Amino acid sequence: MPEVTVVIPTRDRWRLLAARGLRSALAQERVDLEVVVVDDGSKEPVPADLAGAADPRVHVIRSEESRGVAAARNAGIAQARGEWIAFLDDDDLWSPDKLRLQLDAAHRDGASVVYAGVAVLDESRAVLHASAPHKASLDELLVRNMIPAGSSNLIVKTELLRAAGGFDEQLTYVADWDLWITLVAEGRIAVCPELLVGYVRQGQGMVFTGGKAIREMKYFVAKHRARGLQADPARFLAWVAAEDRLAGHRGRAAWTYFRSGVAFRKPVHVLRALSTLVNADTWRSPQRHTDTRVAAPTPDIPWLRLYG
Repeated sequence: MPEVTVVIPTRDRWRLLAARGLRSALAQERVDLEVVVVDDGSKEPVPADLAGAADPRVHVIRSEESRGVAAARNAGIAQARGEWIAFLDDDDLWSPDKLRLQLDAAHRDGASVVYAGVAVLDESRAVLHASAPHKASLDELLVRNMIPAGSSNLIVKTELLRAAGGFDEQLTYVADWDLWITLVAEGRIAVCPELLVGYVRQGQGMVFTGGKAIREMKYFVAKHRARGLQADPARFLAWVAAEDRLAGHRGRAAWTYFRSGVAFRKPVHVLRALSTLVNADTWRSPQRHTDTRVAAPTPDIPWLRLYG
C-alpha cells in the first residue's frame, strides 16, 4: 500500500498536467506513492503519450460530464489507497522533497494535517512573492483561510479526511477553506517552514460571477455559524473582485463589488464598483486572502530550476 495518494483534478489541460502537476508528483523522492488523476469531463481523450501514462503508479479516472473540482477531488479520495492524501492542482509545482518533509513533520509532531510554505509564481514561473507557513488555529481559520495554496499544499490522513466527508460539492470557491475548518477542528496540525509549493497564478483570472459568489458565501456562513464563524463575507468578495480587476475583468469586478455592497450593506463596495469602471489606475494589486508575505527580497528557490 502506498504511503501517499496524490489526487490531481484536471479538465482539458493534459499538456499542462504532464508538464507541471503530474511531473511534480512523479518526481517526489523517498516516498512510496500513487497518483490518481481525475478527469472532470474533458472533451479531449487522454493522450496516449501522456507523461506518466506508462507509470504503474498513475491511475486516471474519468467523469463523462464535468461535476466541478470538489466532486473531482472527492472521486480521487474515494479511489485512494494511501495512508495519506495529498492534493495538487494540475498547473502547480512541488519541490521533489515536499511529501517526504511533510511526512517527517507529521511523524515528529503526531500530526494528521501538514502544510508548508508557498511561492506564488507567474505563468513564466517567476516568483511574485512567498507565503511563510503559520500553524493556524481553528479560531483563525474561522476568520479567514490561513492555509496558502491549500489544494496544492496540504496533506491529510486518509482516515480523517473520509471521516470529515471530503469536499462539500455545493461549494466551489471556498470548498477548500470549508474543509480545512473541519480538518483543523478534528486533527492536529504540523507545518514545514520550507517553501515546497509553487502556486502558479494564472492570468485569466476568476471564472466566477458575483451573484454565485454571494450565494456561496451565505451558505458557507450559515454552515459554520455553530462553530462561531467570524469571517466577513464582504471582505472575501472584495478579494474576488480585486482578483478579477487585476486580471483585466473590470466589468465583472465592478459587478461583484456592487452586488457585495448591496447584499452585505457595504456602501464602500458600491463606490469601488464605480471607481473600477471609471478609473483603471486607482487600484493596487490585491493581497490574496491566504497570504502571509515573506519579507523582500524575493527568496531564491533552487528546486524551481528543475522545471526550466
